[in-house]
Amino acid sequence: MEYLLSIVIPTRNRQYYALESVKQILSVTDDRVQIIVSDNSDDNSLEAGIAELQSSRIKYQFINTRIPGVDNYGNGIAMSDGRYVCCIGDDDGVLRYAVDVAEWADKNGIKAIKPGTQCTYLWPNAVEIYKTGNLSVDAVNLNYWYEDAGKNLRTFLRSGCLDLMGALLPKAYHGIVRRDMFEKIKEKTGRYCGGLSPDIYLSVSLSLLVDKVLCMNAPLTIFGVCKASTSADTLNKLSYGRLEDAPHFV
Repeated sequence: MEYLLSIVIPTRNRQYYALESVKQILSVTDDRVQIIVSDNSDDNSLEAGIAELQSSRIKYQFINTRIPGVDNYGNGIAMSDGRYVCCIGDDDGVLRYAVDVAEWADKNGIKAIKPGTQCTYLWPNAVEIYKTGNLSVDAVNLNYWYEDAGKNLRTFLRSGCLDLMGALLPKAYHGIVRRDMFEKIKEKTGRYCGGLSPDIYLSVSLSLLVDKVLCMNAPLTIFGVCKASTSADTLNKLSYGRLEDAPHFV
């Protein structure tokens, strides 16, 4: 079946959150949307939960050999069948109208969309003050405009690649990108994703391929912050330590 939009979820050892994320996406989207789960956990217990959902829109793969996070990310993109792709974390969600935005992009030849304001969900106990969770949404309007991806890439690089979320660049992570753009990256580099940060790698790569990026002042997805996430560590002031203790830098 041909899909308009593939939601790609790379996951590792966060089975509960990943399954709840899949359920949320199924509940707010229709048959235009495919859900990809690339699972590199220590066991395949997530597979049983996925099977119970009995949805043909889910494509699940368990990778039983430990691989780098960027490769798990790339594997999810490789598994996708949609004309457009949106990559999210395994504790994130998708907003109902994201697929309508993808449909509009398809009809108007848009290659990449950078969302604006954020919708954030703190899972229960992710931070001390929100025992039962918290959903927040920044101010939203319907404005959109086009940006020169190459010009903004130069600004981003000069800044030391800080503030990726605020940079006016194509976003595979929580944005929407036409799938053939990923194939062009693979043609030139031999892989869909690389580096230490898949988010930065793909934004930089896509900025070299996309002349214009559509920017909008509304979110497309829900940023999840679960207790096991690095975002929660940051909020709880736990995201510090020695570089040699951070395996993803090895």
